[in-house]
Amino acid sequence: MTQRTYFSLMRHAPTDWNKEKRIQGQIQTGIAPESRQTCLRWGEVLLEHQARWGEPGPMTRIVSSDLDRAVQTANLVNRALKLPLDKDAGLREQDWGQWSGRRIRDLRAEEGEEVRKQEALGWKFAPPGGESRVDVRGRAWRSLQRLAGEHPGEHILIVTHLGVLKCVMYSLLKMRFLPEEGDPLLPNAVHGLVLVGGENSSPSVENSRQCEYAMNGNERDGFNGRYRLQILALNQDVLGG
Repeated sequence: MTQRTYFSLMRHAPTDWNKEKRIQGQIQTGIAPESRQTCLRWGEVLLEHQARWGEPGPMTRIVSSDLDRAVQTANLVNRALKLPLDKDAGLREQDWGQWSGRRIRDLRAEEGEEVRKQEALGWKFAPPGGESRVDVRGRAWRSLQRLAGEHPGEHILIVTHLGVLKCVMYSLLKMRFLPEEGDPLLPNAVHGLVLVGGENSSPSVENSRQCEYAMNGNERDGFNGRYRLQILALNQDVLGG
């Protein structure tokens, strides 16, 4: 029987730069002071949910991006869970190059034409001097595949960034990453993913229809494909910051 590894992906807690709508990219920023209590509350919620995960079983470990805001979130959440915790550079946010540190409204006002040009590229979006979404997707998938190979059958909490979440989930949903598509992901949510086949699996998305059903809240049982995407029980009503 092919081994499955279960992942629950969540974004780090808010930072001051998030509130300012400033592009962080791979700049080291910490979570906002008020986010500490949010993380502790998330940890308690996840602990309460440990016995109710169903097929994935309870979480067995945490792996976070190596950027400070993700590491801080993971450490605070883990005060309740008390799980093994590791860091993985493959889960860090997209490198926004020359646009890192800029406020979004200023960037659109000063370089609006270039921003619109990049947004129209979808997956090939790459800020000047930064990396493309294709690159982010590739390194994130490699990290998940490696973790699946190292920890088959486990349920791993991934603490990462919005850009990484979008790259992983949008690829499963066969989205083009264009502005007019909207964003199907939920804020303050844990997004579930099953990877079948460990390190040798391929990030194919032949079962994106099931993924779309799941994103709409209709979980399907008896899924025989390579990936299964679902919004698990922890949604914004539970984790809400």
